[in-house]
Amino acid sequence: MGGWRPFLFLFGGLLFASTSGPFFLASGMDAYTTAFSRMALAGGLLLGVELLRRPPWSGPGAESWRRVRALLPSILLGAAIFALHLLLWTAAFSFTSLGSSALLIVAQPAMAMVIGGLFGERFRPAMGVSIALAALAVFLVAAGDLEIGPSAWIGDGMCLLAALCVTLFIPVTQAARRALPMSLFLGLTFSFGAVLLAPFLRVSNFAIVEYGWREWRWLLGIVFVSTIGGHGLTNLAARRLSLFRMQVVTLLQPLLVLAIGAHLLDVRTGSTHLGAAALLVLAVAVGLWGTRERVLLPTRLTARFPGA
Repeated sequence: MGGWRPFLFLFGGLLFASTSGPFFLASGMDAYTTAFSRMALAGGLLLGVELLRRPPWSGPGAESWRRVRALLPSILLGAAIFALHLLLWTAAFSFTSLGSSALLIVAQPAMAMVIGGLFGERFRPAMGVSIALAALAVFLVAAGDLEIGPSAWIGDGMCLLAALCVTLFIPVTQAARRALPMSLFLGLTFSFGAVLLAPFLRVSNFAIVEYGWREWRWLLGIVFVSTIGGHGLTNLAARRLSLFRMQVVTLLQPLLVLAIGAHLLDVRTGSTHLGAAALLVLAVAVGLWGTRERVLLPTRLTARFPGA
C-alpha cells in the first residue's frame, strides 16, 4: 500500500472520526458512559467479526493469536493510552467549546516531531515551519478562551493531554498494528480499553438502560462511524505513514469537526476560528511537501513478523 492510498485512508478516517464530538454532544449522554460503551461495543463487534473470519483453531487464525501472545504487552499499553485519550477528550467538553477542543489537535504534529525522533524519524526544517503555523492557530483559539475564564483553560489542557495520548498510541502499537489483522488489533485494543474504563462508571451517572432511542442512535453512530470506521481507516494509514506525516494531516480534522458541528449543532465559528483554519491548511501543505520522501516509522518488533 503506497503512493496516495494511505492518505486516502487517513482522510476518510479523519472524516469519520470527526463525527465523534458532534455525535457525543447531540446524544446528551454521560461522558464516561459514552467512552466505555463505544469501546465495549466496537471491541466486541470487531472481535466477533475476526472470530468468524479466522477462527483461532484454523491455520491463519492460530498464527494471529500466536502473535497476540508475543505482542500482548504493547497492546495492553496501547489500550490504556487510548482509553485515557477518550476520557480526557470527552471530559474536556465540560470545560471548553467544541471549536477549541478541535483546534487544539494542532499540538499533535509538535508532539509527533519529538516522539518520532525518539523512534528514529529524521527531523526536517519543514516540520518546524509547519508546527510554527499550527502554533499560531493554537494561540488564536486559546487567546479567545482567555475571555471565558479559567475553566476553558482546564478543558484546553485536557485536550492537549488527550492529543499526547493519541500521538503516543501510534508508535507504541505499531508492531501489533502491522503484525495483526486490523479487526483483531482494534478489537483487542477497544475491549481491553473498555475493561480499564469500567471502574470509572462507579463515579459517573451510568444509566445506559434509561436512555432512549434518541440517545442510542447517536451512540451507535459513534460506534460504527467514528470508532470502527474512523479509527479503522486511520490505523490502516498508520501502517505506512511516518508519525509526523500522520499527525500533520490531522490538522484538517478541526475543519471537519467544525463543519459537522455547524450542521448538526449550530456551532458558531467566528473570524478567529476561520483565520486559524486557514493557517492549518497552510501548515498541512508545508509539512507534507517538506517531508515528501517516503519514510516509514521504524519499529524493532515488526522485524519479528516478516510479511506482516
